[in-house]
Amino acid sequence: MDFSEDELEAMGSMSKYIASVVRNAMEDFHCENLSDDQMKTLNPIIRNAIFTALYAANLCSQSEAASSFVGFHKRCIPRYWEEPQLLRDYLETEEFFTEKREKGIDHILARYKGNNGSKDSEGS
Repeated sequence: MDFSEDELEAMGSMSKYIASVVRNAMEDFHCENLSDDQMKTLNPIIRNAIFTALYAANLCSQSEAASSFVGFHKRCIPRYWEEPQLLRDYLETEEFFTEKREKGIDHILARYKGNNGSKDSEGS
């Protein structure tokens, strides 16, 4: 029922990765509504909640406590929540690499050149 050191490390790394995606997705909200001190407090709460969720989800088939924890939190999901969607940043990354593969890097770089890294409005 216990996890190996490697498994715990992998879950910790995944938790940090997910928390980083959450943190970056919240950047505009952070700038408009939260101080850096508030974010400093919020970041470990998010990381630890993600780690706990992953830990319990990986253990719920073997542990009544983990199963109960996961079940409780699934029941806490409000019915009004929209279905999750991929973030725009990810979709743009997919688009960039698809275009790179299909048209070549020179074509893409020409679109970004002179625009300080942002796409031109023409979409050449």
